[in-house]
Amino acid sequence: MRYDNRVKQPLVSIIVPVYNAAAHLERCVESVLAQTYPYIELILVNDGSTDGSDRLCDRLAARDTRIRALHGANKGQTHARTRGLKVAKGDYIHFVDADDWLALDMTEIMVGEAEKHTADIVTCGAAFHYANHHVPVGQRVPLGVYDKTRMKKELYPKMLYSGQFFYFGIYAAMWNKLFRREIIGPNILAVDEAIKIGEDGVATYGAFLDAKKIVVIENHLYQYRDNNDSITRTYCKEQFDNALLLIEALRKLSDRKAVYDLDIQIDYYFMYNVRSILLEEFYYRHKKPLGKRLGYLRGIVQNPDVIAAAARIDISHGFTAAQTRFFTLLRSGNFTKLIAATMHEAYRMRSRKLIRKALGRY
Repeated sequence: MRYDNRVKQPLVSIIVPVYNAAAHLERCVESVLAQTYPYIELILVNDGSTDGSDRLCDRLAARDTRIRALHGANKGQTHARTRGLKVAKGDYIHFVDADDWLALDMTEIMVGEAEKHTADIVTCGAAFHYANHHVPVGQRVPLGVYDKTRMKKELYPKMLYSGQFFYFGIYAAMWNKLFRREIIGPNILAVDEAIKIGEDGVATYGAFLDAKKIVVIENHLYQYRDNNDSITRTYCKEQFDNALLLIEALRKLSDRKAVYDLDIQIDYYFMYNVRSILLEEFYYRHKKPLGKRLGYLRGIVQNPDVIAAAARIDISHGFTAAQTRFFTLLRSGNFTKLIAATMHEAYRMRSRKLIRKALGRY
């Protein structure tokens, strides 16, 4: 598309937090610089990388005046995004993960929709790329333009829980969304940097509650690289503590914004976290002794907040048989049967993944 240089076009600031992303960063940057929309700046925020990503950021910045490289100690993704936002000059903000890439017309399409409809947020579909195939995914709310009335009727009721367990109506992730600067800025700054997993949701859902107009499009413009092809990972003992921080932040967000009551949806989100934590304890291989792992899991399922939220969700529809059994056992308090069922499911998941990889289908 040709642009009339006599007419001021909106600038898009694309902010990329970088932490040990040397293997994939260059492709990410190339996809940004090749955008068909020319009015962009790219801000690379090195978050204390130890794999040479810091030097790569500087080399890339030296090649193109549209790139700026920032460096700092490792303080997490929220801190890196905040640093990038503070120096950004754009009318619109797009946060991109360093190991992903963009369809070449992503920025042009997103800006076009935002400008056409004077929207605060535009959100699109994505393609999840695995080793040997990719899967297109979209939001689970109707496509189209949403004013505040339609948001309250059709979007907010399914934003965190689509009606099917494990699926959001609107993805918490920020990477498939273009934000008007004044909408996302305050919501990024309000995120507690102690939240290290799921922090996207606090800023994203805060921005959606603030927005006056939103556009949801189908185009699968964001290219997400799935790096989770291993069944071995570092043990994360803080995962449940993080989930408690995240859920508390979301409840406070819902109360503070007072636009739509998200409490019951947050319960489903909390249970998504709890079930994931239990499954991952047996899906991934790590060296934590079984006794300590069981003690950790017992503390989770006996936590008063977990018990209360599990009692409030409706498992009569939108749940698979395995999910229904999980929450039935969780509610019953039968820890032994719950762990046995979870171990069985996790080992089946692991076996299926190993078979797919052996067949070249992952």
